[in-house]
Amino acid sequence: MSEWEDVIDEEDTDELDLWQESADDVAMELMSEEEDDRSASEDEADGDQPIQGQSDDEFDVDIEFSTLTLADDGSSALDPYQLLIQVNELMKKVRLVVKFVRNHNATNEFVMKQMQTQNNRNGTLDGRIGGLVLDMIVRWNTTCLLLERLIAHKDILNGMCAVPDGVAGLTPDQKKKLRELSITHREWELIDALKSVLEPFLLATSVLSGQNYPTMATSFYVHRLMLLDLQSTAN
Repeated sequence: MSEWEDVIDEEDTDELDLWQESADDVAMELMSEEEDDRSASEDEADGDQPIQGQSDDEFDVDIEFSTLTLADDGSSALDPYQLLIQVNELMKKVRLVVKFVRNHNATNEFVMKQMQTQNNRNGTLDGRIGGLVLDMIVRWNTTCLLLERLIAHKDILNGMCAVPDGVAGLTPDQKKKLRELSITHREWELIDALKSVLEPFLLATSVLSGQNYPTMATSFYVHRLMLLDLQSTAN
């Protein structure tokens, strides 16, 4: 039996072909409209011309990087390389926080008890949140889930790191380490921003990983929606 036989019946192939042709026509029409909009935007542009010897693609990248900012007191532009370094260092710290909480019975039980109290206040199974999770570094989708759980535990972690004496069973060294792992307000802002960037990719991957429906035509619309989402949150 072919691996596709449980997904598409032979009797439905004609109908599927018609559906595919219709989807392709719509995709081509949208691409044509996109090209027209791009041409109109280029005609209206007055200034921001590429430097001599610099390609159009490189110029576009420079424009995107020049608008990259991070919420701060001065709201000044942030060098993209420095931003990547900050994200890398922050993710190292976040993983240390999660490992510390999960690897010590005192902190793990404290967090689980606090989350149980919060879940009971929610009153529904849909509103319940699990414990902290680690990610697989080479899989961004798991990193998004790590950040999502971390944000859900924000108040608990802040309170635990600020007052480690409230966690019974910790040694003085463990309390000192817990204070050192405290996440600052600025770091929480960067965590929120990073989660917002990764979330569309998680949703897109989920849509395109379906096994019981065709995904080739869907990929075009997913790509367009991701562009719109990233452009709307560019700042």
